[in-house]
Amino acid sequence: MDVIPLELIFAILSHLSDDQQSLTACTLVSHAWRSCALPLLYHAPTFANIQSIRIFADRIPTEAEPMVREIDLSAIPHRWDCVTDKILARLMEKCKAIERIDLHLCSKIHDSSVYLISTTLGSTLTDLTLSQCERLTNASVFALAAHCPCLKTLDISHLLVTDVSLRELAESCTSLEWLSLAYCEFLTEASIMFLRERCARLKFVDLDGCYGMLFENDDDNDMEEYQWTQEANVVIGKEYEDFEGYFSSDSELP
Repeated sequence: MDVIPLELIFAILSHLSDDQQSLTACTLVSHAWRSCALPLLYHAPTFANIQSIRIFADRIPTEAEPMVREIDLSAIPHRWDCVTDKILARLMEKCKAIERIDLHLCSKIHDSSVYLISTTLGSTLTDLTLSQCERLTNASVFALAAHCPCLKTLDISHLLVTDVSLRELAESCTSLEWLSLAYCEFLTEASIMFLRERCARLKFVDLDGCYGMLFENDDDNDMEEYQWTQEANVVIGKEYEDFEGYFSSDSELP
């Protein structure tokens, strides 16, 4: 088996990337197979339940810890009750090279977990979902702004965040390309100004349900901000549909 080129072994095993049980068996064939199977096995582990996360954190080989690049807990049953700060702390202790994390609806976690994630992963983290983590506040956004300058995708929808923290985010995370602020009801149109001025790479913003953003039709700045949302492919909620024609590039203020 060892005479087979590693590149060929890796290419063969890559067809099993979604079959963790088979990849685990492949790690027992030989040293060569193990070296090829481990990165595939641990790159983006899947978890069936909360117990599988605990087992993963306890049993992951030391050599595999830096191979973990993605953690997705969005499919864990009853994650709103069972995914806690303690669970995330255990994962951060073991996996310090993660690039993508999905914690959608993990509503028991607190700002302390986001601070730990941001300080542990730093500029390695590029993709983070915190939607409907209802206990999170501005402190989480401040932590991301301070420690994760390479964020490209961020979902903080349904969080109790304000313009103050979003300004820090826009100042620090200028590589943002995709941002969901849906139903962040305390944000105002000032947030649009921050994003427009600092995040030149932003291609998509979700403002659906941001009821604090009231584009006034007698303000030149508001018109510029609204036009920017059109250019940046912003999702606008139904409450703004009446303004689309008014703030189009061909329209003039009365």
